Amino acid sequence: MPEIDVIGTSNNNLISDASDQTFMAEVVEASQNLPVIVDFWAPWCGPCKTLGPILESEVKARNGKVKLVKVNIDENQGIASQLRVQSIPAVFAFSAGQPVDGFMGAQTVSSVKEFFEKIQKKFGSSDEEEKNLIEQGEINLEEGLIEEAMTAFKTAAEKDQTNPLAHSGIISCYLKASNVTEAKVYLENLNDETRKKPEILKMVAKIELLENSEDLEEVSVLKKRLDSNPKDLKNKFDLAIALNANSQPEESILLLLEIYREDRDWKNGAAKNQLTKIFESLGPENNFSISGRRKLSSLMFS
Repeated sequence: MPEIDVIGTSNNNLISDASDQTFMAEVVEASQNLPVIVDFWAPWCGPCKTLGPILESEVKARNGKVKLVKVNIDENQGIASQLRVQSIPAVFAFSAGQPVDGFMGAQTVSSVKEFFEKIQKKFGSSDEEEKNLIEQGEINLEEGLIEEAMTAFKTAAEKDQTNPLAHSGIISCYLKASNVTEAKVYLENLNDETRKKPEILKMVAKIELLENSEDLEEVSVLKKRLDSNPKDLKNKFDLAIALNANSQPEESILLLLEIYREDRDWKNGAAKNQLTKIFESLGPENNFSISGRRKLSSLMFS
């Protein structure tokens, strides 16, 4: 598996400052994945103070499809000189490592918006392209091609850093490779807004379920023990957790429903809590989740 490389996932990553030393990484290399707008400014420049917030607002409105890098020319004259910046504010758009467009001087909100739209349309990625990458990643993951799936999901995440499907795909790759630690690190580095997305909450639930199953015995051993003592709720609960971790959620749900039917308060409602986590990990549209929720509701109100 590739090393953990958390894609920038917040406005803090999409709006940054660069120096002569970091310009290559912040702008040239970053523009290989998405358009980068470079704002040359200085603290004493009045029009810069007006233009800066307009640029930032446009970047935030574009959901990770464009990045803004700000360069203070008083402190970084090397890059400004190379790009022949003679007056500020000066704005350049970079794509594939090269300056492709730009403007100088104060601009209206509408003109800045038009500039961003033109750059994004000409040099940015399309929603269809990202959709295809995610679909390809899902196919690869289903076929056990984890490296190929990771590449597809990471490329999609680089093109749109706010796409929860891309991030959940990356986490799924780590889980498929049994790298729970790496999955948790990646998850923890996502911003708060992204972590609240249903696709990511689904990954949180999966990780918790996998961690709960780490110290359990083999499914075959637990099944044999349950056969010899069908009333043992603890063993039935352990088997349910193990089955879900073994990609058998339907059987797991049925066992947990049996526990809830027999004793809904067992272990402070452990069966219901575990069912809720499984439903979250499967997602609201999953057939097992829909059926299981319906059966649980029927038991709760019977």
